[in-house]
Amino acid sequence: RHIIIYEVKQNMRPIVYADMLFLINFIINIILLKITSVFLKKEISAARSCLAASVGAVYAVCMFFPKIHFLYIFPCKFAVSVIMMLIAMPEKRKLTLLRNTVIFYLVSFTFAGVMLALIFFTDFAKGTSPTVSNGIFYFNISFKILVTASVVSYAIISIASFVFKRNKLLGIKKMKIYLGDKSCEICALSDTGNLLSDPISN
Repeated sequence: RHIIIYEVKQNMRPIVYADMLFLINFIINIILLKITSVFLKKEISAARSCLAASVGAVYAVCMFFPKIHFLYIFPCKFAVSVIMMLIAMPEKRKLTLLRNTVIFYLVSFTFAGVMLALIFFTDFAKGTSPTVSNGIFYFNISFKILVTASVVSYAIISIASFVFKRNKLLGIKKMKIYLGDKSCEICALSDTGNLLSDPISN
């Protein structure tokens, strides 16, 4: 989720622009939170979304300060993600909060994978020079990559969500059969045939 824009001059180390680094990460976090909220069917207010995105963006900027590298071990990274989710989607139940955070990570990984694919398999990032800070690998990105990755990621997650929900209808189900004032409960197999509908009467 940490994206960087920088310039590389001849015989010089990469120049990092903190304001651009914050802005790009802020936008990315807004996109990830929005996709996560759609997947979880939860509304996020603009204020909560901006505050949570700002926390993640500040964390990304601070990654370039070598004296606080200890903040970038896994427990700290996960803690920041949880804090972001608590701000965006307040949840008292720990298991639900953990589920929301895991979904947020899955959305982030999908977005990152799409972005990497665009960079390595297209000419979107032609001339890109990567850099490393505190063990994190960075490379500059364009607005075109951001928009394309957002659209493709949303499409992939939407399709996966549809397939998942469709499959939840299948499997062994309990069914009650009524005949007059009598009834009995049995187990029944719900398969793909149960999802079919008549094209004329629906």
